[in-house]
Amino acid sequence: MRSLDRVLVLTALGATLTGCEASEPTPPPTTRQTVALEVAWPEETDLDRDGFAALSSRSQAAVLRSEIPVLVPTDAIESAIVMARPAWTAVSARRDGLTISLHATRVEHAYAGIAPAKGPHTVRDQPAFITQNEGIWSVSWKEYGAHYALEVECDDPSEARCVDDGQVRALAKTLRYVGGKLHAQQLEGAR
Repeated sequence: MRSLDRVLVLTALGATLTGCEASEPTPPPTTRQTVALEVAWPEETDLDRDGFAALSSRSQAAVLRSEIPVLVPTDAIESAIVMARPAWTAVSARRDGLTISLHATRVEHAYAGIAPAKGPHTVRDQPAFITQNEGIWSVSWKEYGAHYALEVECDDPSEARCVDDGQVRALAKTLRYVGGKLHAQQLEGAR
């Protein structure tokens, strides 16, 4: 065997062995599906027209195009800023040293063979998860067929109302339905 042939054979053999040693068992693929949820709109009688009227004209326009029922905290409605895109809606507000954020989505990520988890808490009569991260209290739940996450951050995390989940729970109770795409015609007169 010529020297060059030997080098080629050894190189090919080394590449083959390296490839075998480097391979590990491949885990079975987890199938993830992105699902657009069907929204179950609140009744027109649940519509808070006064709450809608208290929003800025820009926020009102966002409510009218939202494909998700828009909820806003009662005590912070005047400062609420609403943003809407086809798959999500967000509300941001400030009140008495609190920053309040509410995110809603009509998209769900489902995994084959894994049932959705239900939170151990109850918020707005729905199973919910309540967590705290970096001093920010968060509650997440599913309502009207969409997923909602409410976050409350205190300017001073050591103040009494911010040391437990009481404030985020109380704010969740005050959320008012101010509209969405389904009730746009009913709200046009309130603008």
